[in-house]
Amino acid sequence: MGKTALANALSQKLDLTLIPEVSRKLCTKKGFKDLTAINDKTGFAKMVLDHQLKAEENLSTFIADRGCVDCWAHYLRWLISTNMTYDSEKFYQKCFKGSLNYNKIIFIPQMFRAQNDGFRWVDPDYLKQMERIIKSILYEFDLLPITYTLKTDNITDRQNEVLKWLAV
Repeated sequence: MGKTALANALSQKLDLTLIPEVSRKLCTKKGFKDLTAINDKTGFAKMVLDHQLKAEENLSTFIADRGCVDCWAHYLRWLISTNMTYDSEKFYQKCFKGSLNYNKIIFIPQMFRAQNDGFRWVDPDYLKQMERIIKSILYEFDLLPITYTLKTDNITDRQNEVLKWLAV
């Protein structure tokens, strides 16, 4: 079990609002069957970030399946070389500013093979690259002091590990 299962379990256990994966929700709303159907990837990335920030802005506490760090990671991986630097910098600043509202981050390293659902990249090399990008963003945004890296690989152990870290 991965990130989404853990986010769901923790939101129920801690009685916190869950912000689901915004990009998947928007893909469904827009009628995209998979990621290749998105023609305007820059516009889509901006829409995902705006929806993520809006979902977070009115909540003092929440569990998010993804967040501003993920938005910047995907932008770096897919879009930074095709956009103007001022656009990239504006996107970076929005992601960074949004991340300042986080007080706890759980980093889940790739521990098992991802299942292809049409919206998730499953290539092992791609997943390693994304993991490295996210780690570098956590460092760049100075979020490492509030970040916990999971060590276990099943949902019950993961939930207990996080609750222990949170001292709940």
